[in-house]
Amino acid sequence: MDLKKLFNIENKDIITIVGAGGKTSLMMALSKEFRNEKTLITTTTKIFLPESKDYDHIYMGNKFNELNYNKKGIWVIGVELSKENKIYGISHRDLEGLAKNFNYIFIEGDGSKRKSLKGWREDEPLVPNITTKTLGVVSLKALDLIINCENVHRLEKFLQISKGIESEKVSYDHLVNMIFNENGLFKNSRGKRILVINAVDNEEDKEKYYKLKKLVEKTNKNYIDKVVGVSLKKEKVIYD
Repeated sequence: MDLKKLFNIENKDIITIVGAGGKTSLMMALSKEFRNEKTLITTTTKIFLPESKDYDHIYMGNKFNELNYNKKGIWVIGVELSKENKIYGISHRDLEGLAKNFNYIFIEGDGSKRKSLKGWREDEPLVPNITTKTLGVVSLKALDLIINCENVHRLEKFLQISKGIESEKVSYDHLVNMIFNENGLFKNSRGKRILVINAVDNEEDKEKYYKLKKLVEKTNKNYIDKVVGVSLKKEKVIYD
C-alpha cells in the first residue's frame, strides 16, 4: 500500500493509532511494510493477538531486558495474554525503555469494542509521550448508522462530543464534531496529527471521502497536519 510514503514514516518513528473502524488493520498493514526491519507492534490498552503469520517474534511478560533484540522482523510484545486471546499492553515507562531496540514502533492506543464509533473516557486514548505521529481513524461505514449502544462505544460521551441525538443517523457534521472536539478523536495526541479516513472501497465511497475531507479542511485551523483516505479492505490508498 506504500503507507511509508503516505505517512512519511522515518526511522525511529513511534506511531500511535486511535479512533474506531480499522485501527488494528491499519497497524498490521503498517508493520508488514517494515518486516525487514526491527519493528514492534504493541498496545497501551488491549488488543486481540494477531494471527501467527502476521508476526515473527512474540513475548508476554515483564522481563524486557532479557530479550535478544538483534532479530529483525515484526515483534509482538505485551505483559500478558488473557483467556480471550487478548494482549494486555505495556506501560508508557516500559515502552520508553523498549524504544531504543526498534527501528519502528506501532501502538494501538484506543479501544472501541469493534464498534464503528466511540466516545472517549477521561483517561482515553492512551497515547505515550514519545509518540511522533498520531493517526486518528474514522470509517466511512459510520455514516448513516443509527446512534445507539449497538454502534457506538461509550454512547454518552459520543453524544457530548458529536452533538448528536440518540437514535438519529450519523451525519458528516457528527463526524467533523467528533474529529475536532477537544475531547474527541485527537484528544491526548502527540506529534503530527494525521486523519485516516478508512473504507474508501468504491466510487461512491470516494465521493463520501472527498465530501468529508472538504468539511474537515474547512474546519481545520492547522490542527490536523494531513488527511488521507484508504481502503484497508482492498489495500488501496488515496493521496489527495
